[in-house]
Amino acid sequence: MKTIIWLVIVLLPFFNFFIAPNISFADVGLLIGCFGFFFYFNKSMIFPREKKFNHLIYILIWVVLSSLLLLLDNKNSYINSLGIIKNIFRFLMIVYFFVNLNFIFRNNFLQNYLFKTWVKVIYFICLLAFVEYLLQFFGIYYSYYFDGITTTTGRTLKESFRISSIFNEPSYLVIYLNFSLLVITEFYSQYKLSFKLNYTRLLYLIVLTTALAQSIVGFILLTLVLISYKDMIFGNRVKKNKFLLIIIFSLLSGLIIFFNKERIQDIYAFEDGSANHRLLGSLELANVIIDKNYFLTGIGFGQQKGFLSSKSIDFTDHYFNRSLGTGSGINNMFVLVFFQLGSVGLFLYLLFLYKTFKRRKNIFIFLIISGFGWAFTLNPLYWLSISILNILINGRKKNLIHLN
Repeated sequence: MKTIIWLVIVLLPFFNFFIAPNISFADVGLLIGCFGFFFYFNKSMIFPREKKFNHLIYILIWVVLSSLLLLLDNKNSYINSLGIIKNIFRFLMIVYFFVNLNFIFRNNFLQNYLFKTWVKVIYFICLLAFVEYLLQFFGIYYSYYFDGITTTTGRTLKESFRISSIFNEPSYLVIYLNFSLLVITEFYSQYKLSFKLNYTRLLYLIVLTTALAQSIVGFILLTLVLISYKDMIFGNRVKKNKFLLIIIFSLLSGLIIFFNKERIQDIYAFEDGSANHRLLGSLELANVIIDKNYFLTGIGFGQQKGFLSSKSIDFTDHYFNRSLGTGSGINNMFVLVFFQLGSVGLFLYLLFLYKTFKRRKNIFIFLIISGFGWAFTLNPLYWLSISILNILINGRKKNLIHLN
């Protein structure tokens, strides 16, 4: 089982590396994990009996039902039936993984091995980011792009750019790092007596990489993690040096604003393409769904590229490249869910998040804010993080062997 865990965690950040169209290395890792659960754990189950999984099953039911409604309507000529089936199968894998991940947490050795591997992968990702950053001082503008395997968002490799390591965009890098930090911090806060980790070094590394990537989404998510776990991270220093910490935090915030002054000004003036794409472009997409009478069902699970390619829609702020073979460029999770599954699907998705994390509103807020920075409804990193957090927060912490 160690090998299975290693493969899942190592392949997890490679969701911008594709082994086949729309099948990333991270997807392969998720598939390997599901096979591992099936063969190693006799009691693994596809459809859970526990009520606590109901809201995730409701999403699955709506995915199937809305897909059938769209397929039966002849006017939806853009729909790829095989694509719908493939995406439903991928979501089934996510549900299976979500339900059965608890088997790993019944074994202290396996759960510790998972997190130790995850920390090492973070070090590797950050090392690649530092190399990418340092090379620019020597006039070498290199990015980790491999023809036929990775996609690029149009970065020009002739001038300085914001680092992104193995990811397409800086925002994806910091989202990966801060999702990882959130999950590892939650685990470490509960098991720091039995899990050896140089947490301070990990934290400094992620803070530095986030700063170099200059991603506003990253700064916000990092701040949420620091505030949520301030007692564990800072200890008694929060109470003893509260005024000093406020000054330090204010200075750091000032420096971040100073180094990102031009971009913040562009965002305020609606001249930043990335921000406009995420916010104003998202509104354009939402209006398309309403205008085209797909308010309830959406346009189909994973069918956004086919839909947009088949329509002559002029966008002002939303970026869509018809030749891009791996997605439509939607970077807002809520708009993407609404786009694919309609208002019913969006309601069920938000209900699932709220019910899962209602005991920890800070994590719920973290997930909501992250949704404005990226949009991958089937991303293994996203669902592995949610699955682990669900076990840590809603499981029986006193005796993990009784987790269901």
